[in-house]
Amino acid sequence: MAFPLPTPGSLADLARAVAGQVLESAASIATVPVRVLGLLGQGELLLSRVTLLAERSEAVIERFEAVVTEAEKAVGALQAMITTANDGRPGGAAARPRKQGPARARSADPQT
Repeated sequence: MAFPLPTPGSLADLARAVAGQVLESAASIATVPVRVLGLLGQGELLLSRVTLLAERSEAVIERFEAVVTEAEKAVGALQAMITTANDGRPGGAAARPRKQGPARARSADPQT
């Protein structure tokens, strides 16, 4: 069984293909540090945005707490006014019997 000998042209083609593969691999490997630095930069940007979101959330929570505190103060003041208006008695004026005035005749006409 005889093995065919490669021709010089096929050896040259094989050498060019191998050289092309080596150059493409080297170019890909050379871009790895740049890609890693880009990835780190994007990670840093993401982290700064998350930090900014957290700070803004804290500010919103503080403002909300201030609004709730003011609302609680307003409710307390309103309760004090209601208590004063009721003469300090629970139920106040609503619990007092009403004086009955003279009865008025109602008209059958709903417009009057």
